Order: sequence, then structure tokens, then C-alpha cells
Amino acid sequence: MATSDTDPAQLKKPKALACWDQWLIDIVGSEDHTHAETKHAVAFWLSRNAASDAEKRLLQVMSSTRPSLLAIAKGLIECGASPKARSPHHGDKKTALMVAAYWRRPECVRLLLPLSDPKAIAQFNATALMLAALGGNAECVDLLLPDSDSLAQGSQAETALMFAARLGHTDCVRLLSSNEAAKLPNASGATPLMAALENGHLKCVKILLPFSDPSQRDKSGLNALIMAAQAGNAELVSAFLPGSDATATDNEGMNALMHAAGAGCMECVSALLPHVDVHAVNKHNRCAMDVAREHKQGECAALIERHALAAIAANGVFSAPLSDGAGVPSKNLEPNSPKKGLLRL
Repeated sequence: MATSDTDPAQLKKPKALACWDQWLIDIVGSEDHTHAETKHAVAFWLSRNAASDAEKRLLQVMSSTRPSLLAIAKGLIECGASPKARSPHHGDKKTALMVAAYWRRPECVRLLLPLSDPKAIAQFNATALMLAALGGNAECVDLLLPDSDSLAQGSQAETALMFAARLGHTDCVRLLSSNEAAKLPNASGATPLMAALENGHLKCVKILLPFSDPSQRDKSGLNALIMAAQAGNAELVSAFLPGSDATATDNEGMNALMHAAGAGCMECVSALLPHVDVHAVNKHNRCAMDVAREHKQGECAALIERHALAAIAANGVFSAPLSDGAGVPSKNLEPNSPKKGLLRL
């Protein structure tokens, strides 16, 4: 049996070192050295003080070669540890259930859940479900979900789904996705779909899409379509277009086409052109073709120009090129015109 260097004079009863409650919280934590230290401390105290039947049974468990954390947790509860107790460490106020959920210990979550309040909140208004989503264990999420508020929001108005989406925990996102949760924004106005997209978790994006509104915008005016265009992801641009307003702009007046043109994504530009007025300008009086030229995306500028000329030709209006075909303004373009399609005829 392991021993500790702790002074026996300070271990006359459990609370002299750490109360049963704190030992329970520590034992369901994840760090191996914490497990070792806690197990040694519990075993050391029990070897000198075990008096009740529960304490003697726990001592037998601790004396085994490889005692399971679940067995130790059960023994601590028998000895009087309260699953509803909260840790004073760093003021985080976590319960044993929260710690087990975060450190991906479904067997301990299963033990503690009937004895705990799954809706209790810790530091930053975090619940056990949020911590399970952060930890990324779908089994813990699945166990907690029926007794938890999946729409509860933390200090930054982030839900369990938001945490899972941001970190790319695909199985957790699948369990937590719903129409309400997917459309609930955080403090910056971002949705779980945006969080997954921003961090490149495309599997999560595809799971969230049926529950989400791609036109929903954050406080900077970005929506999922604009973010996909910024990233140059033509597959997602095409997926978002049916449910999106392609003419929507961010706070700088930039629509998805302008962002795609600046990123130099020809496929994104091609997908967006039928849905956007190429002559629309941002707050700096720049159209998509201007943005393409400014970012040295000559092929995108030429593609936008060809589309504009085709539209003019389709309406029976003769025109000369807007550029030289490489994104350089043509002499045929009326100078200082706010409408980039206004030509000298």
C-alpha cells in the first residue's frame, strides 16, 4: 500500500488533510499525479484511522494493486463524501460531477448523477453539460443531457453546443444539435455554425447546417456564407446559398462576393455571381471587381467583368470591356462613376 510523507499528527481525522468531499472531487479528476497523490493520502489516513465498516472496506479497495477510481469514489461516498459539495480550489466551485464530466469519466458521471444537481453552475456559469462538451466525451454528454438544460448559457452566453462546435467534438455536436440551440448566439452574436466554421471543423458544420440559419449575423455583420467566402470554401458557399441572403453585408459593407474576390477563390466567385449585384459597393465605394484588383486577384476580377458584360449583352445593351481582361480598368470605364458598369459607348 502506498504511503505519504504527510505528518501523521496532522491526519487525526480526514478533515485535517482534506475532507471526504474534497477527496471525492480530486479522485474523479484526470491528472495522473493528482490521482496518485490523492490515493496515497486516502490510503495513508485509512491505514491509521479506519474505524467504521465503510472506512475498512475503502481501505481494502485502496490496498489493491490497481484500485479503480470508480471503486474509490463509491467508497468515499459510503464514508460520507457529499457529491453536492463544491471545490474551493481557485474559486471554481466545481462539484465532483462537473469534474468527472470534464475529465471524460463516464463511469463516475453515471455514479454521481443521481446524487448530484446536474443543473448546478460553477465558475463562469458553467454546468456539468458544458464541461462535458468542453471535454469532448459524447458518453458523458449523453448521460447528462436528459437532466440538463441544453440551452443554458455561460458567462459569454455560450452553450454546451457552442463549446463542442468550437472544439470540433463531432459526436457531442451531433447529440446537442437542435433548432433552438443552433440558433442561440453567444455574446458576440456568433452561432455554433459560425464557431465550427471559423475553426475549420467542417464535419461539425455539416451536422449543424440543417438546424442553423446561415443568414444569421454576428455583431460584426458576418454570417456563415460570408465566412465561407472569406475562407475560400466553395463547397460550403454552395451549401449555404439556398438558405442565405447573398446580398447581405458585414459592417464594412462587404458582401460574400467581395470577400470571395479578395480571397481569390474562383469557384466561390462563380457560385456567388448569379446571386449578387456585381455593381454593389462597400463603404469605401469599392465593388467586387475593385476588391479583387486591390488584392491582386486578376483572374477573379476578369471573371466578374465577364459576368457583368454577359448580363449587359443579355439585356441588349452594347458595351466595351470594363477591364483589359486581367483585372486592370479599361479606358472604356467612365471615370469616377459610382456604378462600375457605366460605360462610354
